[in-house]
Amino acid sequence: MYPKALKRLMEDLERLPGIGEKTAERLALHLATQQEDEDILTFSKDLANLKENIKTCSTCGMLADHDPCPICQDETRDQM
Repeated sequence: MYPKALKRLMEDLERLPGIGEKTAERLALHLATQQEDEDILTFSKDLANLKENIKTCSTCGMLADHDPCPICQDETRDQM
């Protein structure tokens, strides 16, 4: 029914928590028909950068740009 690329996107979106089949379909169709090309490229780059640049702090578990996170690096903070 849908082109392979669109179907794959729907399947990928369905893997996200709280996204069912119909919502994934709506999101994919919106991206394919309503979003500007530049916005979609930016979105895809942001997704790729997410896994490359976001880390989990080994001290507190918070998501941050580096490990340890800025809060745990703060020397004025109580070190428990």
